[in-house]
Amino acid sequence: MCKLCVEKGLPNCECAFNKEGLFQKDNWNCVTINVLRDIAEEFNLIKYGCDISLAVLDTPSVRINEEDSEPDGWCILSWYKQKGAISNAIFMSDEIEKPMTLDQANAIINLYKNKKQIN
Repeated sequence: MCKLCVEKGLPNCECAFNKEGLFQKDNWNCVTINVLRDIAEEFNLIKYGCDISLAVLDTPSVRINEEDSEPDGWCILSWYKQKGAISNAIFMSDEIEKPMTLDQANAIINLYKNKKQIN
């Protein structure tokens, strides 16, 4: 469970990140994911089609350990209508496509907080 879900302690929350910090499709009202959706809405990054919403968020490089890091890329979120679950959260770069990690989600939140302060 992510730090924000633990801190908020919402009764109907199913965190979108497993113990290893990887996105899991079985989620509901995850606080970290909801922050990402709020960012996508605030920065006008959501595309709507029929009943599906899609957001593409810039993702800065994320350090995994002293030797390795994830490259810059994008995290793509999709969800049905305005429901509390995210159907997909993937990270993509020109060479990688994999589930988004909690570290990437936190890096995105920090990136957009800084962008907001600049504007």
